[in-house]
Amino acid sequence: MNNKPLITVSILISIESTFLGCSHTENARTTTENSNCTTIIEGYFHVGTLYFGQSLDIKGPAICVKHGSEQQTFYGGDIVRIDNKGIVFWPKKDSPFYRPDSTFYSYDQVIWTVDKNNKVIIGELPKGDNGGKGIAWEMDIEMANQNEPNAKDTKINLKPNEWFSYCINPGSYTVKKIEYCSGNAFQDEANPLPRMILNVDPKVVNYVGDIYLDLRPDSLPNVHRITTEIINRPGKAVSAGMGLIGAIVWSAMKGSAPVHTLSVEMDSTFKPSSQGAWKTSLFSFPDASLMLRQNR
Repeated sequence: MNNKPLITVSILISIESTFLGCSHTENARTTTENSNCTTIIEGYFHVGTLYFGQSLDIKGPAICVKHGSEQQTFYGGDIVRIDNKGIVFWPKKDSPFYRPDSTFYSYDQVIWTVDKNNKVIIGELPKGDNGGKGIAWEMDIEMANQNEPNAKDTKINLKPNEWFSYCINPGSYTVKKIEYCSGNAFQDEANPLPRMILNVDPKVVNYVGDIYLDLRPDSLPNVHRITTEIINRPGKAVSAGMGLIGAIVWSAMKGSAPVHTLSVEMDSTFKPSSQGAWKTSLFSFPDASLMLRQNR
């Protein structure tokens, strides 16, 4: 009898077990995958579109807003006020004798805004004649449960502009890693990592907040700047095959890593996806004031 196939299978299983045993992170299961779990975190991930390429040269003040499926752009005018709910913009005169009234726009309506110094303060400008390459980031958050030091870290995946609902063990969590990705071609990692914590109560739905990525101006006190390190961009694998010259070319082409804005807010209309007890347990930034001073 030939025992070689059995030996080969045993070796493969041993190797697989070794690699799985080395993993220190496990993906949290969604409540769809495990409908019987009783400790849950829920929220919504809002994210804008990031464009790559050459930005159009738009002089401020200017604003582009959406009304349903329609967009409207105002070139020239005044930014009257910006607060945590939105922006008030006063368009310039349409004629020597008439100037439209100022209008309040919520952040969900604003596509981009340029201030009087020609700085983009909200959103991203369109790129070139073809609109450039636009992507919407996903965000992976890896967390360690401080109440279970021997447990594996837990990872949750937030998809662009979608509700999320995960089963998770109760405890006090510290964020260990944040990654941004769009497919396999665009990958970045937060560096340095901001200090974020999450307290999860047992046997309830924990509302962790509405999370906004790149949709709030960093002039607001609850908005945090997250610097990143580029992990991957289109063409990196091809350039790597060209040795040192390829690495230099790719480094020159990849551009600078995005600086994201991140805020966690409470939606007063929140309702859990399942009936039963729930409480507000927002992601928080204990060192927010220090982080803002370092990143500005």
